[in-house]
Amino acid sequence: MKRIIYILCALVLVCTGCEKDRYDVTTITKTEITPYISSADVTIYVAEQNGNTSSATIEEVGVFLSTQSEPTTNDERLSVSNSEEWKSEYSFPIEGLASNTTYYALPFVANSLGILTGQVVSFTTARTDMPEKVDLGLPSGIKWASMNVGANAPYDYGYYFQWGCTNGEYQEGWDLYCHGNKNAITKYCTNSTYGTVDNLTTLLPEDDAAHLLLGENWRIPTKEEAGELWNNCTRTWETNGDISGYRFTGPNGNSIFLPSNGWWDEQGEVHSLNVDGLYWTSSLSEANNNSAWGFITRKTTGNAGVLAGPENRHYARGIRAVCP
Repeated sequence: MKRIIYILCALVLVCTGCEKDRYDVTTITKTEITPYISSADVTIYVAEQNGNTSSATIEEVGVFLSTQSEPTTNDERLSVSNSEEWKSEYSFPIEGLASNTTYYALPFVANSLGILTGQVVSFTTARTDMPEKVDLGLPSGIKWASMNVGANAPYDYGYYFQWGCTNGEYQEGWDLYCHGNKNAITKYCTNSTYGTVDNLTTLLPEDDAAHLLLGENWRIPTKEEAGELWNNCTRTWETNGDISGYRFTGPNGNSIFLPSNGWWDEQGEVHSLNVDGLYWTSSLSEANNNSAWGFITRKTTGNAGVLAGPENRHYARGIRAVCP
């Protein structure tokens, strides 16, 4: 689940020779960090002691990041520049983090007069275990992962992702989407009606959560590979403890279990656990660029596996990876 780490502080920059009402009255009041698997969202709150926000000048806001418990201004500097008028809060993402790793962030605000640092905030990115490669004896020779991306075991739901996004989300909505919004898509678009055309129809490695989190040759399956799984495997409904789903057994007798992981709504509530399993493929819907192809394992209709599409790209779905 999402975790928000926040810490309250009241630190005041005192600069020799600083202009009064410009920087020496600014405080960092709070820092919030929401970690995911390979990234985090940061919000830094600032205030002026005299309440006169119009006089403040802040040119840069960010964090110095380290895996050591006492980061300094010599560590990696991740920031967002501010060319607007003074604001009370500044939000920005940090990318390229390692999973299951504890980081220490030293928040700061800066201008030409100096750097104000706040109190160190620690956070830990989410864990993702490595799956086994299962050869089901499929015609293509493709191998399927033994568990979902972000799962710790085959009977674990794992993480949920919006299509083409690499942050594990437990909420869905266009306001959270990483490649634009409805009818203003910024990547993976073949029709100008939906956004900026680039004619990309399959997720690139940098937007493939399976590849980024598992490494090697792991990736999200295409819709054709999902279809091959349905057409060549027998399917059996199975329950293990509190987790239900379908077991897919290939021509060679090997099998994988796909838990019915349900779906999350825009309020962060989960639905249809142990009833519906919803997973992404890497294939864009060229008929409707707001959408992409997914696949569903659904107990309610007795249909153990159907290719589903188009599914809105902002939906949060599971991922089951494949590799050569």
